[in-house]
Amino acid sequence: MNRLAELILKFLRLDSFIQLLGKYIDVKIDLLKSEIKHEIVQVLVKAGMMFMILIVSLVLLLFLSLGMVNFINDRLNNGFAGYWIVAGFYAILVLVMILFREKLTNYLLRVILKNKKD
Repeated sequence: MNRLAELILKFLRLDSFIQLLGKYIDVKIDLLKSEIKHEIVQVLVKAGMMFMILIVSLVLLLFLSLGMVNFINDRLNNGFAGYWIVAGFYAILVLVMILFREKLTNYLLRVILKNKKD
């Protein structure tokens, strides 16, 4: 029975078509794998860059805050007032972010999704 099926496929030249179709599917799968790897690498590189920017920004914020603390301490002739004032500023900032977190979240989502479309 297998021999008969082979003869019919050869007669209709479907055997070469099936082989070409198999090769085409293999090439498409390899292309899809390559595209997926490329997308993953792009996401990882972007995440790495964002992480490095975040770290550098935090270090910058730390030094700017320490500079502001020293400036306030010098102006007030007090060794601790600058720390309390800067800490109070950050506490108010955190409180505002907590109170308006839904509005901030919606705004950030709109900005990110708008940039994603472009």
